[in-house]
Amino acid sequence: MRTTLRGLRRWLNEVAALTERQRPVEDDVPVKHGTSKLGVKNKDVELKAGSKLAKRIEPEVFDMITKSYASIGGHAMINSPEDIGGEYKDWVVADVDDDPDVDTFVGGNLQPNGSKKLSVSATDGSVEAKAHMMNLKRKLFKNGWWAETSDAPAHIALNKLKIKPVESEEQVRALLGGKEITWHGKHPEGKFPGTNGWYTRKIGGTPHTKIIIGDV
Repeated sequence: MRTTLRGLRRWLNEVAALTERQRPVEDDVPVKHGTSKLGVKNKDVELKAGSKLAKRIEPEVFDMITKSYASIGGHAMINSPEDIGGEYKDWVVADVDDDPDVDTFVGGNLQPNGSKKLSVSATDGSVEAKAHMMNLKRKLFKNGWWAETSDAPAHIALNKLKIKPVESEEQVRALLGGKEITWHGKHPEGKFPGTNGWYTRKIGGTPHTKIIIGDV
């Protein structure tokens, strides 16, 4: 009888250990090829900063932002993964290829007038991700999102995506919430002929000439 009980206990312990090993733990379970950390592929997923999924993907989003802004010395407001959620509360992310990682990211904040200001965007650098980002911005900038832009991004928004600029000085000043600007109207260097709405404001102590585009 003693031998039988000892064997039964051993068997029960083995079953318990096996069950424990098979129990899924969200952050430790490997994601299989062809699946996605976002739970869906080729679809934009809206997240709130600080959510469980947002916290989980923060490191790879930070890596994308670091690489995307490297040519201009980095993003002025993001120096660590935690800065992303600290600065930007509304996220749109997508997984558009075979691996399970996030490939595109857009971050911004709700504004007093109910619109959302897009302040950071990044991709993993792949052709698929860049194409998806173009389509995403075209959609967002016609559905309640707007952004300050300049130089090459302004060229893409104005000339390729055909996004309308905000040309009213009064409206621009209202959207910027009292930030000090120098209004130009036409670009002070003659760039973007036929486009009005340009202004200059200081960011981090450096003057930047910008224009607002999108659905405000």
